[in-house]
Parts: sequence; C-alpha cells; structure tokens
Amino acid sequence: MTLEAEIVSRIEPAAQLVVGGIVSFGMFMRSLIANPMISFRWDGMVVMNVCLALFVLRFALAGAINYPHSPSVFGALAKLVAKPNKKLKFAENLWYSCWHISAFCVSFPLLTSQEWFLQASLERNKDVFFPNLDSREQWMSPQIKLLYLVFLGFWFSCLLFLKLETIRKDFLVMVIHHLATIYLVGHSYLLNYWRVGLAVHLCHDFADMFLYSAKTLSYTFFPAVLTDVMFVLFVLAFFFSRLVAFPWLCIYPCFVHVFGEGGQVAERRVSGGILTVLLCVLLCLHIYWWFQIMRIIKSTIQNSTVTTKGDERSEIGDDDELEKEREELLQGREKDKGKERETLREREAKEKEEKSKQKQISGRKEKETEKRPKENKKQR
Repeated sequence: MTLEAEIVSRIEPAAQLVVGGIVSFGMFMRSLIANPMISFRWDGMVVMNVCLALFVLRFALAGAINYPHSPSVFGALAKLVAKPNKKLKFAENLWYSCWHISAFCVSFPLLTSQEWFLQASLERNKDVFFPNLDSREQWMSPQIKLLYLVFLGFWFSCLLFLKLETIRKDFLVMVIHHLATIYLVGHSYLLNYWRVGLAVHLCHDFADMFLYSAKTLSYTFFPAVLTDVMFVLFVLAFFFSRLVAFPWLCIYPCFVHVFGEGGQVAERRVSGGILTVLLCVLLCLHIYWWFQIMRIIKSTIQNSTVTTKGDERSEIGDDDELEKEREELLQGREKDKGKERETLREREAKEKEEKSKQKQISGRKEKETEKRPKENKKQR
C-alpha cells in the first residue's frame, strides 16, 4: 500500500465521523422544529422588510435623539403640546404607545376568536395549549403567522434603534431584554408554541399601552389628573395581566405538560422545558418590576405627584438628568466638530506655509540658475 492510500484510508473514517456528527446534529435540531408553516427564506425576507419599514417609519414619525433637528410628525405635534426639553421623549413614548395599542387591538380579536382560547380561559383546559404539535389543529393561520413575523421585525427594529433612542443608563439591560424577547418569539414560532406566545404578547401589550400612554401624557401641558388616572390604570393592568393572567394562561399549561405525566409535550421535554424556564424567569422580572411600581406609588403619595416619575424599569434617574446627558452629548459633539474645524484650519495653514516655503525655495533656485550662466560669461 502506498503512502497516499494509507492517508486516504485514515482520513475517510474521520471524515465520515465528522459528516455523520453534523448530519445527526442537524436532524436533532430539525426534529425540534415542529411548525409545519415555516418557510425560512420567505419568513426571513418578511422579517427583514418589516424591520426596515418600522425603522424608517419610526424615524419619520418620532425622529431620533442623534438627529434632534430632523423633521418628524410627532416632533411637530410636540411643539404644540409637549413641555420644553421634553419633545424628543414625548415623540419616542408616543411611538411606543401607538405600537402597543395597535398590537393589542390586532392580537386580541385574533386570540379571542380561537375556540381553544375560550376553552383554556373558561374551562382551564390545559390540553388545548399543547395538542399534538404536528397535528393540523396546531397549524398557524396565515393571519397569526404574519402577526408573529411582524412582532419579530418590530423587536429587531427596536434593537437597531437603541443607539438612536433617548440616552439610558441601562443600555446593556435593554440590549439583553430585546435579544431575550427575540429569542422567545423565535423559539415559540419555530417549535410551534405559538398559542402560548400569542397569549404572552397579549398580556404584555395590555399593560404597556397604559404605561407608555401615561409617560406620554407626563411630558405634555395637559392636566396632571390625566397622567394620574392613566398611571392608576397601568398599575391595575400590570397586576391583572402580568401577575394573574400571565401565570394562569401561559406558565401553568407549560409547567403541567412538560413536567407532568401523560402530557403531549413529554416527547419534547427539551424545548418545552426551555420555554417553561424562560417564562418563569420573565415572571420573576414581573415581580421585581411590581415592587418598583410599589416604590413609585409610595414616593408619589409622599410627593403628591406622579408626573415626573416615569418608568423606572427602563429609565433610571429623573428626566432632568437625562436631558442634561442629552445636552452634554450634543455639546460634546459640537465641541468635537469645533476641534475638527480647528485642526482642519491648522492643517490648511500649515499647507499654505509649506507651499509658500516651497515657492520661495523654487524662486531662489530659479534665480540661482539664472545667475550661473551670467557668471560663466563674465569669467570667460
């Protein structure tokens, strides 16, 4: 046997082992994907187009902190109703208010029109959330599939827009939040847990539309009573949707089917277990935010106002500090531009000096060259 034949005989088993491992891992991951409605190419194009469209739409409607002088629809409205130095934050929170209200108004009729949702909510029939994942009764309708892809595109656009939003002290936390949300939405979509995912979206949008509406009103000249009423509605909505409905409609069916006996998800304990753990972590965050809300209520009772507290979940510190940071950022950029202009002027001045020196040197050389033939003639 030649040397080449020995090398080939040794490489072939190793290559077969590597290829076999890759194929088996791919088949394992493919086995977890239970949604028969997935089309990766079409879905990816839809998510990308929705992300870009929402990014452009948000910039056109609400503007951005990095471009404070860019024209926007909400910016023009802010000139009429928003407080001084609150126009950008008014526009930003108005955008989120419009999104969450629209998402709730679209997802609520879709969810309540499903027969299985009524069985789950009225009869507490946990089986309707997790029928056989590969059966036709678990297939997504085209409307729900499009809504899911729009949700994914929205959170991708929020992730891209973070650098253009209001300056926040918890920027890294918001990045992690958006990435975790994208993973949860994608996980429930790929593994066919869309029924639970749609219920989770509904529970969150219900509270968020009151939250951002209260924050939007707090930046306007409208009476403070409106902000107080909206804040009370937010507290009630948060408690009902995230501390009562969320564990009852979302976590309980997952927990029973994954860790109980005789559940249809028993064959998919890996995917179902991951989903259940993530939802429990989300519930812990809800409890943490509830204590933060209680702290806001306590300070509100002491100060007899709620208009300047905002949402401590996302904005740490008061509005004046954030505005100072924004002004410092803009001033720092102006200083940087001024320094760049000074350096450009210095460079231009140095270039002019060098050119003038070169002209002087070239003029001297020309004079010397003219003098030399005259001196040579005199010597002759």
